[in-house]
Amino acid sequence: AYGNTGEAQIHFSVVSKDVYLYNSTSANRIGIYDSTNAKNLLSFDTSANMYFNSGYGTEAIGYGVRAWANFSGSGTTSGQNTLIRKSGNVSSIVDGGVGYYTVNLTNAMPDLNYAVVASAYYSTNSEAWPMTAYTASTSSFNLIGKPPGFNAVDCQFVYFAVIR
Repeated sequence: AYGNTGEAQIHFSVVSKDVYLYNSTSANRIGIYDSTNAKNLLSFDTSANMYFNSGYGTEAIGYGVRAWANFSGSGTTSGQNTLIRKSGNVSSIVDGGVGYYTVNLTNAMPDLNYAVVASAYYSTNSEAWPMTAYTASTSSFNLIGKPPGFNAVDCQFVYFAVIR
């Protein structure tokens, strides 16, 4: 348990809960502990990994979404910026031809060890359309809307998230 004798802690109450800000030398973490429910809410280790319990049952390292967007993949010509409906950490998305897009990030990834999850809606046939990410760098990556055996198409709604 956190808050052992001799470990630094600050006690405060939040909406009828006793919460402690702690520095655990035994676990090499600092964090927030809910003594009312006897569980850790949030902590950081010495490598700056963030742990939290958000329905996991126990604390686990949280992996953040580093970039995301909802954009229109239709209505532009090659070389033009697409219409970005909403996004985070995306500076532009350039139309690379029918079904091809280059996503430029505002803040680069620290390395190439990230994952892109993407999907699209092709309104002409009213169906979901797979998107594939390829040719990644730390500052951009490409998406293509083309299932195996079909030609690439411009999709009206394209969605993606970058996780690391």
